[in-house]
Amino acid sequence: MAGKDRQDRSGTGKAARPADFFRSVDSAPKGISVKRDRSVTDGFLISFLALTILALSTAAWANAQWPGSVPTDLIFFTADRFNAVLPIRIFLVIFFVVYAAYAHGPVLARLKLGFSFLIKLAGVAAIVDGAALLSWQQADAVWPVHVQQILVGLSGLAIFPHTVLNQARLPGPCGSPVRRRGRYYEYWMVSAAALVAAIGAVVAITLYGAEVEQLRNLALLGGMGPGVFLAQQFFTVQLAAVGTVRNALSRRRAY
Repeated sequence: MAGKDRQDRSGTGKAARPADFFRSVDSAPKGISVKRDRSVTDGFLISFLALTILALSTAAWANAQWPGSVPTDLIFFTADRFNAVLPIRIFLVIFFVVYAAYAHGPVLARLKLGFSFLIKLAGVAAIVDGAALLSWQQADAVWPVHVQQILVGLSGLAIFPHTVLNQARLPGPCGSPVRRRGRYYEYWMVSAAALVAAIGAVVAITLYGAEVEQLRNLALLGGMGPGVFLAQQFFTVQLAAVGTVRNALSRRRAY
């Protein structure tokens, strides 16, 4: 009976390959999806890990030889750049570069993908760090370095899918009658949620720094910096609350 279950349902009697059970017309459409060998995934993970260890080890060695010579993260400006929680921007740069190197497509397309990743990340970092500099110069208000890292880290999470989808080979228009475009207030809502999340994380670290650090040492925060972890949770909870309210209001409307 087990042997019959493994046979092709077309009646040919040939056993289907295990990989075929995980593919469908929707998950692997012809002309859109490509088949990649598992070595690509393994190579990506190994390269990413190796480059990350190399970059962090080099920075640690340089600071051991010349104390204070290399900052913890790639920050254009901050009042306390050497007290960054984690090298978030270094992580994003290495991830983007390695992903583009292992992406499917010709060399020029992969170079374009990697350049798009990095230019967007640099642009967001310049805006955030520039705002911190203006705040310090014009209002004598110093931004905590955690806020700058959190804002750029959350932006990096959005830059990745946005860039991939913009340069991916996707199905053509299907002629759907839907014409809805993004509403500007939705972008403002996400931006406000990100700002509140950053402020909430800084307040939590300031008031309960010892407790948060203890949770991190126990690996309950997934090994991530407390600022990044807390900001992500605050951000998610806010959007979940807004989505719940909007869904409740939409049910009252006529279909």
